[in-house]
Amino acid sequence: MKSTSAESSSKMNTLMLNAINKDEIKTAAAILADGGLVAMPTETVYGLGANALNAESVENIFKAKGRPQDNPLIVHIADKNDFAKYGYPNEIAKKLAEAFWPGPLTIIVDKNPCIPDVTSGGLPTVGIRMPAHPVALELIREAGVPVAAPSANTSGKPSPTEAIHVWDDMNGKIEAVLDGGSCDIGVESTVVDTTNSVAVILRPGAITIDMMAEVLGEEGVQRVSKTAIRKDEAPKSPGMKYRHYAPKAQVNMICGSPVDTYNYIKECVTEKDGVLVFSEFIDEFTCEKIDFGMSYDKDMQAHVLFSAFRELDKKNVEKIYVQCPREYGKALATVNRLRKSAEGSIVDLRTRRIVGVVGRSGSGKSYISRKLSENGRLIDCDKLYAEMLKTDCEMTRDLAKNFPECYIDGKIVKSELSKAVFNNREKLEKLNKLTHSHIVKEIMRIIDADPLVDFWLDAPTLFESGLHLYCTKLVAVVADEDTCIARIMKRDGITEEQAKKRLANQMPADFFKKYCDQVIYN
Repeated sequence: MKSTSAESSSKMNTLMLNAINKDEIKTAAAILADGGLVAMPTETVYGLGANALNAESVENIFKAKGRPQDNPLIVHIADKNDFAKYGYPNEIAKKLAEAFWPGPLTIIVDKNPCIPDVTSGGLPTVGIRMPAHPVALELIREAGVPVAAPSANTSGKPSPTEAIHVWDDMNGKIEAVLDGGSCDIGVESTVVDTTNSVAVILRPGAITIDMMAEVLGEEGVQRVSKTAIRKDEAPKSPGMKYRHYAPKAQVNMICGSPVDTYNYIKECVTEKDGVLVFSEFIDEFTCEKIDFGMSYDKDMQAHVLFSAFRELDKKNVEKIYVQCPREYGKALATVNRLRKSAEGSIVDLRTRRIVGVVGRSGSGKSYISRKLSENGRLIDCDKLYAEMLKTDCEMTRDLAKNFPECYIDGKIVKSELSKAVFNNREKLEKLNKLTHSHIVKEIMRIIDADPLVDFWLDAPTLFESGLHLYCTKLVAVVADEDTCIARIMKRDGITEEQAKKRLANQMPADFFKKYCDQVIYN
């Protein structure tokens, strides 16, 4: 077996293997089977793999990473049938495995005695997952052993999402790095404990509580308490007890609406610092900066996070300011990693809720908005727009200047505006740009005048107007196409063809379902 002792690690020749070459996958598999350490790609992050059944090999993972030995490892398998070889899955565990494997879900079960204590962190349980990465699956099958694999980084540093990240941390400490390209997801797997009557999420990831609730029912899954793990307590999942994911520079996590967090960071940041900010604001900074994706793009935020930390560390920035994503759904995983990396340097600007409610015509958005806002205040953006058209204000004066044909008898005629932009995309964009800025300004004036009240915004053009940037939560109301068409025809007395044309000019329901924080099916 190849040695990975502290004495020899400085002399070790670490191989960089290419997963495109099948022979190099076989080389990596032979190293694993022989007791060595191989960093392998998964769909989440790169893992530092060893034979999970070989206690000496697993101990070498802790040595290479500088990882506390009470921090359990995750066992990776390449066949669902192997689940029962290394653990004792109950019905909850079996249902989750059937639904989400291969995939980014680690399932904690009572362990089989064949799993050494060093692999499980001394616990009677073990976390097992079947990754959804073809290279990882081929490597595990070729090695013929289950693979214990925490993230392939120095303990506490940002997890690696590319082979070069592993090389930076592990060159000279392990036998090989298997380069399988960039990881798709970018944050570690969801970890769920199934050893009791209810599944408990110990670490959030790409498999969300809502996704698991579809399999187990609403009462069948819950999140773990955020209470800190005691120093003398063994964590059941990686990522629960120790500081993790942190670059050298101090991470400052700023929570709130995208506009509020931007304004805060803009006031604090210096040219010696770095920022990780949403695409909508990236051009406003001149210091070292990395694009965090659009403010609503949870997948991109997860994908970028760790690589951004590593890149900013290479720039030797003093501090890193991060716009925190809204803490819902898939974003929970990114926010969880941010909290761990910031270690208390967290600023929360949220003093109340500003909820944007959006949906296609006929979805029932207005009805849902009224129900949701019963304990707060509702702003109907369409009604506000209609009221503003009747007044002599900055918006109507701008409309009269740009659309003089719609200014009749001293006022803007809404029906004439509709005619002017019908089938004219250039004029429609001009109208939207002009009216949206005025409407957003008026909405924020109303909100700022009542600072102790929660607000709900019934906003058909939530994204197009930029209103989403002022919200602390985004809610989508969705109905199937046929239902929307039938509702529009009944409500407005128009034909089916006209209803379809109206929907065709609106953002698709799939966009709302993907990018909003909550989806209500109506």
